[in-house]
Amino acid sequence: MSAAKYWLALPGSKETIEATLEELIEQERAGGYPAGTLAARFGESQWSPVSELEEVRRDLGGSIAHGDEVAPPSSSSAAGVEVFEPLPALESLATTRVVIEPVVAAAPARRRIRAGRAVLGSVAAGLLVLGAGVAVLFGWYRYGYVRGAVFEHVPEDCSHFEYVDLASIDASAPARAIAKRRVRALVDWAEELDEDEGIHRSTDDDAKGRAATIRWLDRVGLRPYGDVKEVAFCEFGGGDGEEVDRLVAVGGSFRGRDFLATWRGALLHRDRKLREDTLRLDDYGGRAYLRLDEERFATMATSQVALVGKRKVIDRFLGARSVARAYGVRDKDVIVREWDPSAQRSGLGIKEDRYELKGSSLHFSRTRALPKGTDDTKETLDRLKATAERLRKRDETDELADAYESASVTSSDGEERVEITFALRDVESVAKGLVESDRKDLRRLVEPLKSAPGAEVIHHLVLPGVDYLDLRLSAW
Repeated sequence: MSAAKYWLALPGSKETIEATLEELIEQERAGGYPAGTLAARFGESQWSPVSELEEVRRDLGGSIAHGDEVAPPSSSSAAGVEVFEPLPALESLATTRVVIEPVVAAAPARRRIRAGRAVLGSVAAGLLVLGAGVAVLFGWYRYGYVRGAVFEHVPEDCSHFEYVDLASIDASAPARAIAKRRVRALVDWAEELDEDEGIHRSTDDDAKGRAATIRWLDRVGLRPYGDVKEVAFCEFGGGDGEEVDRLVAVGGSFRGRDFLATWRGALLHRDRKLREDTLRLDDYGGRAYLRLDEERFATMATSQVALVGKRKVIDRFLGARSVARAYGVRDKDVIVREWDPSAQRSGLGIKEDRYELKGSSLHFSRTRALPKGTDDTKETLDRLKATAERLRKRDETDELADAYESASVTSSDGEERVEITFALRDVESVAKGLVESDRKDLRRLVEPLKSAPGAEVIHHLVLPGVDYLDLRLSAW
């Protein structure tokens, strides 16, 4: 290593210190001098940043000989120097060269500061990410819902099974198109219906009636649309003289709320004939139950699923067991109804109704059992054409008529299959016509829809899922 010597000018210091090339290289390897430090080789007049010295960059020394006493250069124009800050005055070399340890100590201190700032920045960024993550998790905890949760709490051998995916219906294009107007329509219909039936109305907190119930639900944070996500209904038993049992599973965004108390308050608002001592919350075995009437109770199977039925029936199905496969419900199915032919109480012999959202269409299919050797294809087609004629008589429902006239009906192996495809734009048009009508017109408009196969989805587009809680908020 060369014994060449250099002058060092540290920023902010009035002293010029002396260092060897070996010391410069060692310090650069250790992390460098403070920013702005300049160096000049003995006998030269040019100041340069230490890191730009050719000797340092190549990590080898020069061989220029120097005298015993050489003054540092006077120029301060080297890159990296603050031009308004004069270089430190030259001290006499007779006092021996200044020790370089303070320079070496300054760099680690600055590195520690930089490291500390980096750590603080990382911590701050981590806290921001954590905060965002907590907000997302809280939002999901409060409003999130996993589709199919209701299937874990119904029997797998229902003689009559119904499933409605209200969340998917509510997310469809027709529902989005009428979202704002139907909320207003629901209140209007409720007020008109309460006036007709003479239900006591008041503006105070104890007001009864449908409109007051809707407002009360809004105050306590249960939205008539949106919070009830799906419903499963099951009838089972009834063989060998047994009583038919029924169970309803209602799933939704109920976390973080006392849902049973909210439900109880809504029922008390809805019907002034109910008394608080009749509609009460009881504790059975450490679990809260809401008594709806003499036979039916409601309780929370989980924070997202409420069960309604006889208490002994509810207790059987509190534990989770998935039965979705038993009924073949697919992701795109929004309504599924199945009847067990061996225990059928349907006069039409219907085995299954299925509604499926496919892109821009709603596909409805119905399978019906036929007596052996029977072919009702012509009669079924005639009934569908008659439905189309009734729908054409009203402007609000005319758009659906074509779907019934072009329906497919086939018969084979003792079964009849009806398939109807509705364009979602037509479903949207009918839904708009309904929510823009008053209550009297609504009753007139829905009459042909009630008997129209496949029109059930329009009912769920227009009405809130909370009607499954016996609140009967609408005129339909």
